[in-house]
Amino acid sequence: MADPILDPLNPEQRRAVTHATGPLLILAGAGSGKTRVLTHRIAFLLRDLGAEPRAILAVTFTNKAAREMRERLERLVGAERLADLTVGTFHAFCARLLRREGPAVGLDRSFAIYDGPDQRALLRRAMERNGLSERLFAPGAVGAVISAAKNELKGPADLTGS
Repeated sequence: MADPILDPLNPEQRRAVTHATGPLLILAGAGSGKTRVLTHRIAFLLRDLGAEPRAILAVTFTNKAAREMRERLERLVGAERLADLTVGTFHAFCARLLRREGPAVGLDRSFAIYDGPDQRALLRRAMERNGLSERLFAPGAVGAVISAAKNELKGPADLTGS
């Protein structure tokens, strides 16, 4: 009888998918089947190892990849098995986590996440209010300085005079 989880895999992929315990690192180039391995691994964990869907977190970089992963999983194990499985982007998962747990560290649940255009518009308004010319200070460069400071855990007081 055909096995939809294991049969489509090459030997290396099958070895990764059926890895029983402990961590496993998958390193491979673009288009080599990493998403297939992860998707089939999740299906194997659910079907063969009895993993609980709520105990699995599958994160990707793009919404498209997350959508494709969920669709592949639905074909492999059925949508009903995935009700408690978290599949999404790193950003969506972290936003959900911060909304749920943020109040424990003083973060309001109703915080906003600005995308690139929103960030630039906010910078332009702040620069205009503070009399800073876009000719002298490009909003993108100002944003890069702020981003670098945040990465180094520096606040406004640390940047005074910079």
